[in-house]
Amino acid sequence: KHPNVKVIVSHSADFANAIDEVIMRTPEIDPATMGIFACDWLLAGAQAVRSSKNNESTFRAFIDSGEFALPFVQAGVGELEVNEKGQAVMELYTFTADNVDEAYKMHNAE
Repeated sequence: KHPNVKVIVSHSADFANAIDEVIMRTPEIDPATMGIFACDWLLAGAQAVRSSKNNESTFRAFIDSGEFALPFVQAGVGELEVNEKGQAVMELYTFTADNVDEAYKMHNAE
């Protein structure tokens, strides 16, 4: 429906992987011309990002907070520290094919 769109932003690595699978099975799309970007850690997502270096995937990068579980639990029990705007500030990391190995280390994976 939108042939000129070359970038897809997904709210999660789960969906990014599913989108990538469809794109990679679509012979009319050249993977080298497409990019998917998402957030959160997913081992399969990191593997796809790693594969994107050789255009074996279109999942190019993801943003990760490193440790989201603890703030999630803190929010659930009312102990999450927030600023004056009610926002919890977290450090974010961007991982691409060039530095995705750092994500594996951060999550003690692989």
